Amino acid sequence: MNQAVLDKIQELENQYGSVAEAPAEKVKQLNKLANSVPRREDSIEHEQSLARVKELWEQGLSQKRIAKLTKHTHSTIHNMVEEIKQLEQEGKA
Repeated sequence: MNQAVLDKIQELENQYGSVAEAPAEKVKQLNKLANSVPRREDSIEHEQSLARVKELWEQGLSQKRIAKLTKHTHSTIHNMVEEIKQLEQEGKA
């Protein structure tokens, strides 16, 4: 678990006593943060995820299907495809 997630948990516990007592919207934000793909360019996990998504995308799979196969949200896959397109334009992919 990354430090940002731990900090957010601590913040919610300090404010509400426990995460279970926090408003649903706050818990949703925490879950989104916890389930997000690392964004650092030097992240091995992120590079591997991008490579896998690029491979599936080039095979012609839809973003919805890629999301199901990789167990990411459709939104995450959409963002990764956009990142791949940007990297290709820059000649880095």
